[in-house]
Amino acid sequence: ILHIRHRESTNKPTELEYRQRWSSLLNLSATSKVLKPSSTTMRITTILATACLVASVNAHGGMIEPKCRALTTMKLNIEGTFGFPINMRGQYTNGKGGECFGFTPDTNLQPIPYGQSKIKMRANDGANHVGPCTVHLIDPTNKSNKLKVGEMKDCMRSLHPGPGNKGDQPIMAEMTINVPKDNLPCKNGHCVLHFNWEASHLEPHEIYDNCADVKIGGGDAPVVAPPGNASPATPVSGPSTAPLPPNVPVAGNNKGGFVYIGSNPDKAAMNVWCNQNCPNFCPGDITAIVAAATAVATVNAHGGMIEPMCRAISTMKLNIDSTFGHPINMRGQYTNGKGGECFGFTPDTNLQPIPYGESKIKMRANDGANHVGPCTVYLIDPSNKENKLKVGEMNDCMRSLHPGPGNKGDKPIPAEMTINVPKDNLPCKDGHCVLQFYWEATHLTPHEFFDNCADVKIGGGGGGNGTVPTTQPSSGPTPAPVPSSSSRPTSAPSPSSGPTPAPVPSKHHKKCNPRRKLRDY
Repeated sequence: ILHIRHRESTNKPTELEYRQRWSSLLNLSATSKVLKPSSTTMRITTILATACLVASVNAHGGMIEPKCRALTTMKLNIEGTFGFPINMRGQYTNGKGGECFGFTPDTNLQPIPYGQSKIKMRANDGANHVGPCTVHLIDPTNKSNKLKVGEMKDCMRSLHPGPGNKGDQPIMAEMTINVPKDNLPCKNGHCVLHFNWEASHLEPHEIYDNCADVKIGGGDAPVVAPPGNASPATPVSGPSTAPLPPNVPVAGNNKGGFVYIGSNPDKAAMNVWCNQNCPNFCPGDITAIVAAATAVATVNAHGGMIEPMCRAISTMKLNIDSTFGHPINMRGQYTNGKGGECFGFTPDTNLQPIPYGESKIKMRANDGANHVGPCTVYLIDPSNKENKLKVGEMNDCMRSLHPGPGNKGDKPIPAEMTINVPKDNLPCKDGHCVLQFYWEATHLTPHEFFDNCADVKIGGGGGGNGTVPTTQPSSGPTPAPVPSSSSRPTSAPSPSSGPTPAPVPSKHHKKCNPRRKLRDY
């Protein structure tokens, strides 16, 4: 067991220092001849490391002009909870969840003019992370009815090109949006302006969003938002703010704030493990984070695009019945350092033909998990993933051939959707494109994100190659370890085979001290 020494709480390690320490811990665990950890051990270690890292991160930021619901109606703290990633913010919203579209609407509509105008953002605590930002106008009664009005790479660095430092004053940012007069998705000029920021400095990426209720066609610019030097813990408006995460130890734990939720035999050992290895970075809310992360580890693989054959199958040799279909943030552990996003997977030199005009791509959902949610297909320049063209989109695409929900244990459920490839203005040279299928499963909050990439040749053939395996990858080495198909909880997918993610004490250790117990987990 690697024991990480820590400073007193008055001089805590930085986020980077903790990340480096966790990297050392995971590398040691992966190579140690003494521990020989199982895949369960590594999953749990990774989950706890990620959870402790998340707990060490101060709130990051988001859109402040026009004023977002997080500030106006939910009364989140502009210095803290307002700027949390989606998957952390839900616990401060009284059951509204983490996504801003579910927050209480603001009846005080803020004016947004037609044509170009600017929205403004701020990053707290120096966390102006890199990553793309997108702005949509959305129908307040139907979040699937939306129109993109702005996008920008690394928008949070628009006014501060370099990275900030922990402890900095709020860093301001802005980006341009362009609102047309026609084909708006909302009636009577009332729209929800949705800002989405995908911070790509970590793997998996952190997702942030903010929603503002706006009136289209009024005013010269959005209303004035709070200045960047707002005093700490001061809400933009309203009497009270949601509490910041506690940073005091949970009662009964004098070495930290972690309390493991699990079976009685392993509870004490896991408490010791976390409180020794991430003290002061395990506040009370870490319990919920770890519980959620452990639940995610029990998820069965869901599915994705199989025709044209995607890199996950053709070059990464992921198992079509399991690891191929994992959400992006789970799949990275099976890709030998390539990460979870398909664009980073090994390219396939066997280009598959895609014709100009309309054709169909095919998908499959494993284990009955044909979840609702929008799907989008892009053609991407293989040398620059920011250079892309949308060629298809469909709501609830995974139910295109099976309208209702599947049941656990079902055979793979097929699905398909239409794409339309133009002859001009393609983002890729010599006809070689990466076709990316992107599925946002909205049955859970936070949403689950899946993607698949296929290397294709534009302008040839009549559709997908039709050579996708039915049960296993067509060639290559043995597929990566397949997570277990135990049971999928209602709130998240479960691994397809293999050990149960929750720590289970070894049966042959009838008498074991905490050190041995820790070694086993």
